[in-house]
Amino acid sequence: MRTTHAFTIAAVLTVLLVTLSAGAVFADDAGDTPTPAPQPKIRVVDEQEEAKKKQDELEKRAREKVAVVNGSVINRKELDEEVMRERQMMMRRGMPPTMVPPQLETQALETIINREILFQESKKKKVAAEDAAITEEFQKVKKSFPSEELFTQALTEAGITHDTLKEKIREQLMVRKFIKTEFEDKITVSEKQVKDFYDGNPKLFEKPERVKASHILVKVAPGAPDADKDAARKKIEDVQKRLKNKEDFATIAKEVSQCGTASRGGDLGYFERGQMVPPFEKTAFALSPGELSGIVETQFGYHVIKVFDKQKGGATPLEESKDDITNHLKQKQMDEDIQAYLENAKKAAKIERFLQ
Repeated sequence: MRTTHAFTIAAVLTVLLVTLSAGAVFADDAGDTPTPAPQPKIRVVDEQEEAKKKQDELEKRAREKVAVVNGSVINRKELDEEVMRERQMMMRRGMPPTMVPPQLETQALETIINREILFQESKKKKVAAEDAAITEEFQKVKKSFPSEELFTQALTEAGITHDTLKEKIREQLMVRKFIKTEFEDKITVSEKQVKDFYDGNPKLFEKPERVKASHILVKVAPGAPDADKDAARKKIEDVQKRLKNKEDFATIAKEVSQCGTASRGGDLGYFERGQMVPPFEKTAFALSPGELSGIVETQFGYHVIKVFDKQKGGATPLEESKDDITNHLKQKQMDEDIQAYLENAKKAAKIERFLQ
């Protein structure tokens, strides 16, 4: 589902990684020094008092109401955690921090309100989460940390106890179950819908030509002295001789290649046209599976390439795409149904927002 409906155990893990530690303000303990000219006195800051003041300010901010949904308070701490979670999601998708939208805080608040509405609706429907399922998810979160000590430390820094975490998990499982029974299980996708989507979006199912290849690289910098080029050329020619003598390609690559793929025996995996530099691409796509290239020169140096597999381009058959299309259409319909449900539920709810 879209972010506005997301309510997963992964969110709890993100919450655990949010720390609200207070920083102490320090001042130089200079005092009065015997100098010819009088110096202003510097007030010595009591570090513990300053730290406590900071902590009190943070706790006061954390308790600040940002919204109330049918009497259920959403506080600033919850909002800050959701903002961080959504910011991290955007960055994982490749969006730089400077591109994070300024309205993110408002968006995050609506996400929390939507979750609260769904949770309240699940309670009305008397949806229950089994203790065994709660324990299982709790253990998953716990095991995602390198050690129990780090898990406990993260909980402490986030101000969350074991019971609080289990309660969060319980709420999430209730909402997940509510969504499944009220929306997901009621959606059906017909064969005609699948075929219509396939026929109406041909570009989505175009499969490019690909090759699976490995290479051995002997580096030589552009503009390098002739002596360096000659030495690199001799080295790659020695590689060619060894390959002609039926030595294993991967073994030689691990020993000789100066590419990051050396540890994998030179394996580049599958790649399409446009992903490699032109001389390399032209040679690789001209080879047949099992065939070795001659020496290929690029701006990186000298290569020997071996192709292991080739896949022709063309349209992916409908039968191969059927499950993906069905899941896509089902998810799209579910998102729309949940959005419509939330809009109606929010009209009937008493929602107060306090963001400035």
